[in-house]
Amino acid sequence: MHDTQNIQLMLTAVAAVALLIQTIFMIVIAVMLMKAIKTGRQELNEYRTAVMPIVDKIKPIVDKVQRVVDDLAPKVEEISTQLTVMSKSLREQTADIQVAANDIIDRTRRQASRVDNIVTSVLNRVERVGDFVSDAVAKPMRQMSGLIASVKAAVETLREPETVPPRAPRAVPARYQPDGEHASGPRPTGTATPFRP
Repeated sequence: MHDTQNIQLMLTAVAAVALLIQTIFMIVIAVMLMKAIKTGRQELNEYRTAVMPIVDKIKPIVDKVQRVVDDLAPKVEEISTQLTVMSKSLREQTADIQVAANDIIDRTRRQASRVDNIVTSVLNRVERVGDFVSDAVAKPMRQMSGLIASVKAAVETLREPETVPPRAPRAVPARYQPDGEHASGPRPTGTATPFRP
């Protein structure tokens, strides 16, 4: 029984010491928190004293910007509406210009085809006239040239004497038979007479 009281007493002492340590720990934490709060307030006051003049200087600028934005909002909306109308008008005008350009291109193609046909026709006629002139001039000239050549040949024939100089016989190369004997070459069939126009 005496041991039980001692154990209870020891447990009570340990619990009291633990409670005392916990209380001291909480007091230390509370003191540290109070110091931190005090330091935070001081820094916040310093920041406030440093920032407030800047905020006071910026506030009129912000107010002016707000007024400018309020003034510009209707104008921006009006400009946007006008831009929409202009864009629609430009699309319509572009479509009209495209139609006109296509019409001009078609007309130009037709005119170019017409000019090409006219130029081709003129060139064909010029070629035909050239052929006709060439035939009309060249054919009589050829006939005249042929007539002059035949007259010249006739005159030269009449001016030459009738004697014909004898021709020297041609030497015929000897041919060999397969067995080594000479074979006679082809014999001349007659004497050639010179051609006279």
